[in-house]
Amino acid sequence: MKLKLNALLFAGVAFAGCTSAANDPPNEEASVTLRRSVCFGACPAYTVTLHTDGSATFDGDRFVAVVGHRDYRVDSAAVRKLVTHFKAAHFFELKDEYRGNVTDLPTVRLTLTIGDRTKTVIDYAGEMAGMPKAVRKLELEVDEVGQTEQFVRKPGPVS
Repeated sequence: MKLKLNALLFAGVAFAGCTSAANDPPNEEASVTLRRSVCFGACPAYTVTLHTDGSATFDGDRFVAVVGHRDYRVDSAAVRKLVTHFKAAHFFELKDEYRGNVTDLPTVRLTLTIGDRTKTVIDYAGEMAGMPKAVRKLELEVDEVGQTEQFVRKPGPVS
C-alpha cells in the first residue's frame, strides 16, 4: 500500500512539473508589444508595451490624445493571462505576416517576447490573407489590458 501511495505521489509531482510550454516557466518574464501605424486618414499611431511585472509604456506618434512617452502600471495578473492567450493561439507558430491586397490601411505589429524567444506578426488587412481571428482578438486584448483608451483620441463625428 505504501509503495502504491509513493508511486501515486511521484506521478503527481512529475505530472505537475510537466507543462505544454515546458520552456516557459509560469513566472518567466514576458512582454507584449502592439504597434499601430497611420493609415490614409486619421488612424491612431502608437506603441504600447506590457510586461508581466505590471510595468507598461505608451508611445504616442500621431492622431492620439497623448503624444510622446508615458510609463505607467497595469494589472500584472492580466498581462500574465494575456501571455497565456498568446500561447493558446500558438503565436510562435504563426506566419510572420499576413497582408491583404488593399491599400491605405494601418499596419499592426504584434510582438511577444518570452525569455530569449521573440515573435512578431504583421497584420495588414490580415484576415483577408488568412490570418487567424485569434490574432485580431489578441490585438484588441492588448489594448484592453494596456488601457490604451486613456491615451488614444476617439474620433468624433465628422461635420
